Amino acid sequence: MKTQASLKLHVSTIVFTLALLLFSSTVVLSAESQVRRVVFDGVKSEQKWPLKELNADWPSDWSDYNYLVIEMKTATPERFSLIVHTANGPRRIMIQPFGQNVWLRASVPLRYFKGKDQSGFDLASTNNRRTPSFWMSVWGPFGDLKNIEALGVTMDYPIGKPTLEIRSIQLAKEDSGSDFLEGKPVVDEFGQWAHADWPRKIKSREQLNAELADEDSALKPGDFNYDKYGGYKNTQAKATGFFRVEQIDGKWWFVDPDGHLFLSTGSNGLGGRRGATPAPQTNNIATASRTVRRLEAWGLNTGAAGQGKPYTAFMNAPRGQNTFLGLPDVYSDEFAGSVDQNAASQCTPRKDDPLLLGYFIGNEPP
Repeated sequence: MKTQASLKLHVSTIVFTLALLLFSSTVVLSAESQVRRVVFDGVKSEQKWPLKELNADWPSDWSDYNYLVIEMKTATPERFSLIVHTANGPRRIMIQPFGQNVWLRASVPLRYFKGKDQSGFDLASTNNRRTPSFWMSVWGPFGDLKNIEALGVTMDYPIGKPTLEIRSIQLAKEDSGSDFLEGKPVVDEFGQWAHADWPRKIKSREQLNAELADEDSALKPGDFNYDKYGGYKNTQAKATGFFRVEQIDGKWWFVDPDGHLFLSTGSNGLGGRRGATPAPQTNNIATASRTVRRLEAWGLNTGAAGQGKPYTAFMNAPRGQNTFLGLPDVYSDEFAGSVDQNAASQCTPRKDDPLLLGYFIGNEPP
């Protein structure tokens, strides 16, 4: 009986091992056979997969599903279109991966194919949606997700024949989350993408310090004939002590506080940034003092608020509850009153600042 029991155990172990090997092989073969590789080339490159080729069991009506979940790897961070082809026309969003050369999961809400999302406070936030692994631009065309015929990808003007690999496509009712599936952390200590190389990529603290030292020796104020505000010294209009605009000889100019004509040149954003292991303050990549020195060397005269340079400020518009694509009811008494209140609270502290060039009322307002 002992021998018989041992034999049964031995046979069971063999069967279990064979089943495990068969299951493992099936999973690997299935994964390999499902990898789809696209090479983007030419002015407009497109690849389309018929729905039944992707999965013969998929329905042509996706109304009961909420997410299209794709595991992909790209050789480029260039943006491409993801298109659901239906009998009534295409439905599209645009995808921009945050990195390259690593597998990521993109959980795409199907509602973005159906219509413009009304949430957001400006045009940028109504059109763009960010996840931890990729960015979506929700531009359409939109429509229902019935009578689906195919799924496709396109890229306009690809650079260097980039590739896209897709190893899994699923329909889901629940959000499985978007994330990188390997290679974490995906950025290095200097804030660079870790899984790609390019000329002058920083690879050591020593290299960074050497390049900063070289820049320090080269950063010298340029001779642009500027006054202390950045206006042209060889011009003269009425000086008021503040920035203003005036039409001179048929052209509109900024006029700086000393009355010199001013052409505003600057950057949308300026700020300091440190890696995970910061160097001493004097060697930091973008300390405030280094930023100002760069502006002066490059001829940029606008943007360094708080550093003795002309700057622009944001005056945030009121954000009411009843909005459409970020646009409030501008005809309501409530909106008019809140505009006056916001202007008073935000503009009053700066009313005597001669460096204030003007106000923006928002980023891409609707």
